[in-house]
Amino acid sequence: MDPFIGTETILYWRREEGTPDDDAMGVAWVVEGDGTERLINGGDPISRTEAERLAVVGKHILDAEP
Repeated sequence: MDPFIGTETILYWRREEGTPDDDAMGVAWVVEGDGTERLINGGDPISRTEAERLAVVGKHILDAEP
């Protein structure tokens, strides 16, 4: 059995409506390989830049709106 199957995590980030591109804020959450979801920052918005940083640090795949 391959120990890496189903172990990828995805960090999702979705822009809040009406947020300017240069100051984009949005809600982020991580979906674990087993389907467990957890909010980042308690569900409070974070910047896209912070989402990108957290994805790298946590070794997550980033799925973010442009």
